[in-house]
Amino acid sequence: MGSPVPIAISSFSRARYVDGKNEAELRLAIEKVGIAGITRMKAFSATFDNPARFPFIVSEIVLDLLQIQSKESTATSYITTLINREIKRAENNKLPGATVSECLEQQILLAEYLIPDLDDAPCILVHGDPTAENVIVDQDLNVKAIIDLGFAEIILLQFSTCFPNFLTHDFESEHEPVEAEYGSETDGPLVWRSRNIMMRRDREFYLQCVEKLSCGGPMLEKYYRLLAAEDEIRRYWWVVAATKLKVHRAMAACNWLRTGPALKPLSF
Repeated sequence: MGSPVPIAISSFSRARYVDGKNEAELRLAIEKVGIAGITRMKAFSATFDNPARFPFIVSEIVLDLLQIQSKESTATSYITTLINREIKRAENNKLPGATVSECLEQQILLAEYLIPDLDDAPCILVHGDPTAENVIVDQDLNVKAIIDLGFAEIILLQFSTCFPNFLTHDFESEHEPVEAEYGSETDGPLVWRSRNIMMRRDREFYLQCVEKLSCGGPMLEKYYRLLAAEDEIRRYWWVVAATKLKVHRAMAACNWLRTGPALKPLSF
């Protein structure tokens, strides 16, 4: 048996069933002609009578296509570039609801959150959506495949550590999504603690699993230490705020989650 081929699955609701069928027929026609550079379709179902219980298309993925943006050589240059870009946009009034002083506050936190020992650490592939629906197991619960790399990214190690989406702390905004993105008021408050007891337990269990798997692997051990760090939540949102305006505004509204004295950066 050959090496597994990375795949992506597109599912279609009843309302979009015709669209899915048309897409499958079009892709088959393209493959028949032999046009290069098009991902191959591996499987297709036009009915709900299948194990997935909905129409779907399974396609190959070329992992090189994930590297859409060239990564900076170091973590310092990567995050500095993002924050400087924010500062420039704020100076040109192209960062609605955000100010230059807020961006400078974010820049000051470089000294607290950047880990010099991992500045030259390699990039790693992050799936982006590791939900149960994207993990294929056999009858004995052995993982056989990971699917749907639509949200996958190649990220520098110290910025890649975060809990899965369903275990990531989220913030609540007083505004509607459109207002939060384009309005002139500040977002807030930022809710950064676990939303309920079950989520806290799930996070603890997930962390225990990562710790168990990290034994004996230098890179995995570093990943675990980053994930288990006391400032993991604040650090996560600080990084996200460099690319998402509504998160930037929410973080600025709560003083960048400064709840106590600055913590000393981790050493490796």
